[in-house]
Amino acid sequence: MDAGVLRALERAGYECFAPLERKSCFDIAARSQSRVLLIKVLSNIDSLREEQARNILALASSLGATALLIGEKSKAYELEDGLVYERYGLQAITSGTLGRVLEGEMPDKTFSHGRVVARLDSQVFEQKLSDSDISDIAQRIHVTREAIYHYKKTLRMDYGKALELERMFNAPIIQDINLFAAQHAPAIDLHGYLRKMGKLGFDVIPVHRGFDAIAREKKAMLLVDETSPALARRKAGFMTRAGEFFGSEPVFVAKGKAPTSVKGVPVVTEKEINESESAGEVIDLVKKRKKEKGSTP
Repeated sequence: MDAGVLRALERAGYECFAPLERKSCFDIAARSQSRVLLIKVLSNIDSLREEQARNILALASSLGATALLIGEKSKAYELEDGLVYERYGLQAITSGTLGRVLEGEMPDKTFSHGRVVARLDSQVFEQKLSDSDISDIAQRIHVTREAIYHYKKTLRMDYGKALELERMFNAPIIQDINLFAAQHAPAIDLHGYLRKMGKLGFDVIPVHRGFDAIAREKKAMLLVDETSPALARRKAGFMTRAGEFFGSEPVFVAKGKAPTSVKGVPVVTEKEINESESAGEVIDLVKKRKKEKGSTP
């Protein structure tokens, strides 16, 4: 399924980037002139873990990106094209829906608690209600007056009823779902040297695998906790490409004594981070390591 998603993104003009390993909180990062997408691809959307959803939403917020889950089914049913689902606050759609979205066609219905639901345009709906007899509206779409007032308050109703209203009023009552709207960023628990960076004022988002976190304070840094020199050498090229894609500075974090850089990627130690008194100290240390000799080839 990943290959199909990549093809759809590339056809739409997106530059794509994939993490080094499959267990990252996202599987594909895609960038166009106007937006960045972070996409998790799972055949069964119910296999998404809450921690993965928190991390990808927080990462998307930090990067000004949109997080999406692409899937084919849940434990109980096949996903339908044109319908938006939700898992742990992350919007989930099919690859078919993604293709339509990339062509500019936003979906207009969500699946919630076993029902297909429409969001109503508040201005259009309230204007039409003010110009009409509510009892007549309720009778014509076979609901109670109380249901009409509930729709007005919540701006949500069964999709079929919303279509009936649109035909009745001959007006666009149903509101498209903007999948690229700003998303809520949940709080993230940090551990080890990442917690220290958070206390220094960095906005730190764990990613896991490939690179471990993105830390932002003026300029973002991609961090990977790497204790094996051989593995660091293999990862260096990936880290450099990731830094270029995200506009960030790649950094290796070592537990003990280490070279100043690995194939041009600066190396700092956990001890140096923990002993720093400000974000500026960490940033200056990274800049210094970029200039120093002693790189591991």
